[in-house]
Amino acid sequence: RNHGETQRYVCERIGGNFRLDTMKAAILNVKLKHLDEFTRKRRANAALLTKLLQGTVTTPYVPKGHEPVYHQYSVLCERRDELRSHLADGSIGSAVYYPVSLHLQRCFQSLGYKQGDMPLSENTCKKILSLPCHPMLEESDIHRIADRIHAFYGTTKPA
Repeated sequence: RNHGETQRYVCERIGGNFRLDTMKAAILNVKLKHLDEFTRKRRANAALLTKLLQGTVTTPYVPKGHEPVYHQYSVLCERRDELRSHLADGSIGSAVYYPVSLHLQRCFQSLGYKQGDMPLSENTCKKILSLPCHPMLEESDIHRIADRIHAFYGTTKPA
């Protein structure tokens, strides 16, 4: 349960996500009717974020022919923790979901990997930040997120 975590993002053992109780299942059963609409809205929100964040952060790359649902909209950014604080000061939530590379988790220690063995993964973990992209966001919310990020970096938002 809970990915084998003993504390947030520290995986002592290999585990899964087995937290669906009856109440959550009932709620999801109702929300399932809105899945297509929510997916469409998330994709529209992601497209607008990608357009508005040009020149500030690295936005998600989507290969041709693929259509992500954007459960998370994660960017790569410099000074991530400072940016996260700046967003929070503007009442904008953000999250770092994967701060530690899998090869450095205790549950995979027996594989023998060490810091520096997977530099791309390790660097990504230092720069990744997930921004709001949920279907309840209004276009004005997305502009506010982009404005705050551009203000942090001293860049100008594309027209």
